[in-house]
Amino acid sequence: LNWRLDPELSTGIIGEVGVHQLDTVFWILQERPEAVHGFGQVMLWDDGREVPDTIQAVLRFPGKVHMIYDGTLASSFDGQYDMFYGSDSTIMLRDQKAWMFKEVDAPMLGWEVYARKDKFYTETGIALVANATKLDSLSLSPTDPIPGQETPLWYAMAEFLENNAFGPYPPAANYQVGYEATVAAIKAHEATMQETSITLDDTLYDIG
Repeated sequence: LNWRLDPELSTGIIGEVGVHQLDTVFWILQERPEAVHGFGQVMLWDDGREVPDTIQAVLRFPGKVHMIYDGTLASSFDGQYDMFYGSDSTIMLRDQKAWMFKEVDAPMLGWEVYARKDKFYTETGIALVANATKLDSLSLSPTDPIPGQETPLWYAMAEFLENNAFGPYPPAANYQVGYEATVAAIKAHEATMQETSITLDDTLYDIG
């Protein structure tokens, strides 16, 4: 039995995987979504499961900002990444790296002249990374791992051990942060299962 396929227990793709993207967006925007509309279907794994293997969810934030989440188990193409679209530039977060793609009429910031540049088809991404000049001398491609950089699990364990030895320190992300992302993910899954819109009232984010 796979509880991830049980509609009574599973929170679907957005609850299993997308909750991390939701948390990232909440942190960057410092806002919580006001509503969510979802779509979902079983596109490939037609084995009797009721939980969709392919979904889309649109979350509406204050200030006319929307987040669009796409997730599928039907194709591995393009992997996992986050895009933040703005009027001056677009930021892409992928794996443990980030790039900025500027609009042609965007004002100069000054530092980007010295930054590492990576080609993405017809676009040029400005690498948002420390020690970019030193990395250039190593002739690394955009997909190569950065020397000396560890995995997220390594950093999490290092922080845990340091806190245990020298703490306690206040958490970088407390229970409220995790709760809010989880609430939004659960409601997004509900919207996906029903293919409808759900308003996310502020009271939903209140633990009480």
